[in-house]
Amino acid sequence: MSFSRRQSLAAAVAAAALASFSLSAVAQTKIKVAAIYTVPVEQQWVSRIDKALKAAVARGDIEYVFSENVTNAD
Repeated sequence: MSFSRRQSLAAAVAAAALASFSLSAVAQTKIKVAAIYTVPVEQQWVSRIDKALKAAVARGDIEYVFSENVTNAD
């Protein structure tokens, strides 16, 4: 079975439209991130993670909440 150029073009346009609608629906849903740190946020590695997550919040990519100084037993 062969497709004409017009049918192929119509299929490609339909696929692109479907993909863009799917991506826009996913893009509207923000990922929720919750972090529990056993050390203060000012600690070297935690501060870098926190800074990167806050940058993602500023871009509107995620929602972010955290708790610091949580003991391992909690």
